[in-house]
Order: sequence, then structure tokens, then C-alpha cells
Amino acid sequence: DGIKGGSHALGIRAEAVKLADGVPATTTGKVDVLERLGDRTLLYTRLTDGSVIVAEDIGNSRVAIGDEVGLTLDGSRTHLFDAEGRAWHNEEPGHD
Repeated sequence: DGIKGGSHALGIRAEAVKLADGVPATTTGKVDVLERLGDRTLLYTRLTDGSVIVAEDIGNSRVAIGDEVGLTLDGSRTHLFDAEGRAWHNEEPGHD
């Protein structure tokens, strides 16, 4: 059964969203919240359309609340959800 028209949401986990450090950014936003977890830091970033995406950075990240940051998204690790809750997942290498 394929993907039909209608309303959909795109999901992506924080570990598939990184700071664009020396590479072209997929999108940009302003950091609203930092969550320091020891070995990694989660950056809750507000995009220009008002939506929030969570990105992952190193544990001792130098990013501060209010910073404008460029982000890269690994599109191969996205998930598409329809209004009924059905999900479509990209096939990641090594996962059967």
C-alpha cells in the first residue's frame, strides 16, 4: 500500500540533525534551549517558519541560547507519518 495524498508529518531524530560545521547547511535556526547530557548536547532550534527541530552536538558544545546556527539533516534517516498514524521509514543500510 503506497503513500496517499493528504496531511503528512516528517520525523527525524536528533542524532540525524547536526551542526553544519564546514559543510553547507540544509536549514538554519535560532537555539531556544540547550540540554547538556554529558557526552552530547541537544539543541532545540526554532526554524524561520516557527517549527522546532532538535539537533545533536558534542558534549562540550560552545553553542549558546540565542545563537543562529546552520543545520544539516540526514534525509536517509527520516520517517513520514500520515494523519492515521501510519509510518513510512527510509531503509537504512545494514537494517533488514
